[in-house]
Amino acid sequence: MSQTLDLSTPLDNGRVATGTKLIANFDRLGVRVTLSGASTPSQGDYVSGDLAGKSLVVEKGQSRHFQIAPSNQPDKQLSFELPDMRASGDTLDLDSITISTQLSARESLAKIDLAIEQLSRQRGEIGALQNRLAHSIDFSENEIENIRSSESVLRDSDVALETSKLSKSQMLSAVGTAMLTQSFISSGRALQLLVN
Repeated sequence: MSQTLDLSTPLDNGRVATGTKLIANFDRLGVRVTLSGASTPSQGDYVSGDLAGKSLVVEKGQSRHFQIAPSNQPDKQLSFELPDMRASGDTLDLDSITISTQLSARESLAKIDLAIEQLSRQRGEIGALQNRLAHSIDFSENEIENIRSSESVLRDSDVALETSKLSKSQMLSAVGTAMLTQSFISSGRALQLLVN
């Protein structure tokens, strides 16, 4: 299978603009290539035609990794490898069967049964992977909700603390004013007694 892309339109004078990136999306092949623009050609920026006539080979059997937690540790990654499940692939190997005669049809049944069993096993593994990913998503969403809740509590606590500080300062101010008023009244009475 092959796919041809025309990258000339998004290029700037035949180059990826300096400091930017261009994604070459081979969607039929399931491959995306990032082409970068550098300040000097020696730094490896993409120039129109650099990929012309080149082949991109994706080897089979490579496992795929899913990051399921923020830290970059092996136990926070989920690996999955899907073998070639095409009928003509090495796993199922159904392209060699024939049902042209009764004998060959009977012999083909065993191969078909084995292929169905292998296909069911792979579907089960994919289902288990989906369940683990769904669990990881639920766990992450729960963590995000708990963090937001904690932040909200902290913000509410800060408001309560500031409100109590304001109330305290208002009370101290009121008490101070009352004490001053009381001292003025007392000194006024003392003067009256002295004058009389």
